[in-house]
Amino acid sequence: MAIVCISVGLNAGTIHWITFINTDDPNVGESDKNAKAIIYDRLIRTVNLELGQYGYDHKIYDYYSGNFTKQDCMNVVNNIKCDNNDIIVFYYIGHGMRLSKDTTYKYPTVFFDNDIKNGIPLSWIHQSLKDKEARLTLTIAVSSNTYLEGGQMSEITDVLLPSVQNCSEISQNASQYKSSIASGFLGYKGDIIICSASPGQCSWAAQTPFGSMDVFTYVFVSSYESKTFVKDFLWPDFLKEVSGSTEEATKDMPLSGVQTPVFDFNLERIYMLNQ
Repeated sequence: MAIVCISVGLNAGTIHWITFINTDDPNVGESDKNAKAIIYDRLIRTVNLELGQYGYDHKIYDYYSGNFTKQDCMNVVNNIKCDNNDIIVFYYIGHGMRLSKDTTYKYPTVFFDNDIKNGIPLSWIHQSLKDKEARLTLTIAVSSNTYLEGGQMSEITDVLLPSVQNCSEISQNASQYKSSIASGFLGYKGDIIICSASPGQCSWAAQTPFGSMDVFTYVFVSSYESKTFVKDFLWPDFLKEVSGSTEEATKDMPLSGVQTPVFDFNLERIYMLNQ
C-alpha cells in the first residue's frame, strides 16, 4: 500500500477549469445555459474557495457561444501549462456520437458544429490533458454516445484508453483533511474520465430541482453537494453513485432511453502533511 506525502503549504498549485458548453444549440441551448450557471456557482466556486485555503490558485477557461469551436478546444488542450502539483478539470456539455461500432473505444466523439470531421474524440482530449502531467486530471463529457451511421470520421484519431477502475487506498484514519472537498481534490493523484452515457445510449435533459438542464450535471452537482457534509471524499464511490443515480433518474425516459454514465479511473490516495 503506497502513501505519498506532500506538503501543501510549500507545494500548492493551480486548479485549471476548462469548460466547453453549447449554449447556442437551438434545442437545448437554454438548458445548457442553466447547467453552466449551476456548474460555476455550485461546483467551481465552492471548490475554488476550499482549495484557496490550502494556497491553491485557480484558472478558468470558459468557452461557449462564439468560442465553442474545435480550434478553441484544441488550442486550450494543446497549450495549457501545468506544474506537477496542479489539477485539471475539463467539462463538456454538447452533442456527441460514436463514429465506430468498436466498443473497446467506449467514449464518444464530441462535436462543436455540424461537420463530423471537426469532432474531437473525448479519448484524445483526456490523453492530451494527461500528458500535461498534472497531479489530478478529470475529464467529463455530457453527450450522447450512440452510433452515427455513414462512415464519416473525425480528423483526429480516437485513442484507446486503459479500461481500468483502480484506486490505491490509504486507511481511513490516515485521511486527515479538514473537508470532503479537500479530500477529493487534494487527496488524490491520477486521472478520471467519465461520459454521461454508455455506448449506444442517448444523454437526456429534463426538468430538475435545479431547473431545466441535462440529467447528468444535475446528478453530478447534487451528489457532490451531498458529500460536502461528510469527512472523506471517495472518488470510486462517488462515480458509482453518479452512474447509478443517473440511470435511476432516466429509467422512465421514452424509447427505453435509460442512460448509464461510463467511467474509468486510475487513482492513488495521497496524504498531506501541513494542513
